[in-house]
Amino acid sequence: MNKKIYATASQLNTVVSGMTVMSFAMFSVPAMDVMAKYLGVHGSVSGSTIAFGRFAVQAISLIAFTLVYNFFAGKKRRMIAHNITGNIARGALMGLAAFSFFSALVYIPVADAIAIFFVEPLILTILSAFLLGEVFGLRRLFAIIIGFAGALFVIQPSFKELGFVSLAPIASAFLYASYLILTRKIASTRDDPLSMQITAGIGGAAIMLIALIIGNFFSSEVLTFKPPQTLFFWLLLVGVGLVGTLTHLMIVWAFARVNASILAPFQYVEIISAALLGYLIFGEFPNALKWLGILIIIISGVYIFWREAQISRKGDHA
Repeated sequence: MNKKIYATASQLNTVVSGMTVMSFAMFSVPAMDVMAKYLGVHGSVSGSTIAFGRFAVQAISLIAFTLVYNFFAGKKRRMIAHNITGNIARGALMGLAAFSFFSALVYIPVADAIAIFFVEPLILTILSAFLLGEVFGLRRLFAIIIGFAGALFVIQPSFKELGFVSLAPIASAFLYASYLILTRKIASTRDDPLSMQITAGIGGAAIMLIALIIGNFFSSEVLTFKPPQTLFFWLLLVGVGLVGTLTHLMIVWAFARVNASILAPFQYVEIISAALLGYLIFGEFPNALKWLGILIIIISGVYIFWREAQISRKGDHA
């Protein structure tokens, strides 16, 4: 009896710890987006350059951490994942997703961009059906349609003013969903999260470096290398990489210990800090129509997570 109580208490502590870490990570993620937006708006640093810096910092910082850890621990912790090709591809998808999102932030309020990006769970559900053979029924299809309708409430004012650039967060959501699909397909107990993130960081930096080389050759405005011009902006660029790296490691840590169905809804904590930071730094705040769209997206996303949890227990489709 005591053992059972102890086990239950231990499981509860693990869940609480996972939820706490996930909440802190998601509350911190918009700091990366705000720094990226500040770099683009006030530092004239291109979104492609920011994306390259974000993943270069991830790869360099994690390699340095692993080297120091191996030296002091007297161990040889693997730095490069066994599945090099798959994890390089994961990083490439993340690099392109970051490029799309950071480029959009120059024109779109932070909270709006994150809200539009939140159609990602809906896109993931659709891609899972086509690429992984997962089945979903009418109720989840209805939730997907409602979620996209909510996104239109957020997109509509920006689309009238900015045109197709307002759809960039959807492109980012599609690329990120593709990254998650690939992660599911190549997941292996042979690789730990650290080696996977180092390899993904290399992949993200590599794809953006290639894009920058091609962009400079063709004189592309969005793919031109535009580095920071002052120490302050260089520090912001490093901050983008460090915040992105640390928050993603926290997310990986939380998901390794707590079921995805419990943690997934916590990603919507992002909206709170995004709206707060956007208001404090850029004077941006979603209007009532956009908040309605955000609420619809959140409800549809949470419903899909809930249905996935129900289905995993019952083994049916709905």
